This record gives sequence, structure tokens and C-alpha cells, in this order.
Amino acid sequence: MRGRAGSGKNAEQRSASSVGILVLAGGAGSRMGREKSTLSLDGKTFLSVITEQFQDFPERLLSVGQKELLECHGFHPVLDRYPGCGPIGGIHAGLLACRSAYLLVLGCDMPFYPAALARYLSLFLEEGVDVLIPVDGGGRSHPLGGIYAKSVAPVLEQQIREGDYRLQSALKKLSVKRIPLDTSGFSDQALSNINTPEDYAAMCGGKSL
Repeated sequence: MRGRAGSGKNAEQRSASSVGILVLAGGAGSRMGREKSTLSLDGKTFLSVITEQFQDFPERLLSVGQKELLECHGFHPVLDRYPGCGPIGGIHAGLLACRSAYLLVLGCDMPFYPAALARYLSLFLEEGVDVLIPVDGGGRSHPLGGIYAKSVAPVLEQQIREGDYRLQSALKKLSVKRIPLDTSGFSDQALSNINTPEDYAAMCGGKSL
């Protein structure tokens, strides 16, 4: 299956049975000025929106860093093994905790990411590939939005122990397959994240926090 998506029922069954989801909600939200998972889209919190999208996934984990969220919406909370490392710490902890062979990793500020996109990416899973990363129409890779093999946890741990918390540095040590979405039917909005009050205002049609 190298270099192209698998096809048919077997690929769909692999997607359903081997890929869980990890949502990163352990950040301080300093750029936004508040907890991003509680931001609202169409009257629902971002985390609620993500929950509805991925309710059929067999395993749902929520990286909470070292804090407690009041409402985890059916996700199993996971504490960082190495606090204060950013996304790489949350991904590492999630991969150690998961039962699934692979985890889709999303930020809690990515409410437009559909479950159908995760299923599409999972069709490209193949032996020897550690990470699947979607690429938007402008050629930008999105590590948050990608699928990570459970087996990469030791590489992430070594990266953390070396004091380099950059996820991009860890990806250079892994077998990464980038999947362009320009011909997939999925829009770039699926990969967008809401990082700042300006992002949120634009999403809300100009209304501020």
C-alpha cells in the first residue's frame, strides 16, 4: 500500500479499530487570554463540537497537562509525564496512555476538523510510517491534525529529555508521510486553529470576546 491510500472495506475497518483521538487541552491559553476549549461555536463549546464529531471513535483521550478541566465531555483525561513541554509533552503522554495503535492529535482550538478527514488520512496508514501529516492547499504541514503511531512515544521522550521541546525536531527523527489535501475535497478550514482573540473574532463574524 506504499505511496497511495488503501481501498475498500479492509481500510475502513482499520480506520475504525486502530485510530483513537487525543485532544490537547493542557496549554495555558496565554495568547487567547482564556481556556480555549471553552470557547463557543454555534452555542457549543469547542470541546463539545469535537466530541460530537468523534463520538464513534473507539478511544478518546484529553491531554490536560497538569490541570483539571471541569468538563471532559466523555474524554479520558491524561496528565503530562513531563509538564511544561508544550504539545510534545501532551502527545507523549497520550501515546503512552492509549490502547490504540494510532492517535489522531488535535488541538482543542480546532473545532472545524471533521471525523471524515481523520478517516481519510487513516487510509494512508502503512507499515514503516510513524506519522501522517495533512498538508493544506498552500503547502503548509499541520502536525496538529496528524495521526501518530503509538510506537513513536520513546522518540518523543528522548527529545524531551534532551531539552528540545520542538515537535518539528522530533518529526525529523521519524518516518513522516505528508498527505496533500488539495485534491481530497477537504477545505483548508478543517485544519485551522483559533489561537488569538483576533482569530476568534474573525470566526464569530467580527464580534470580540
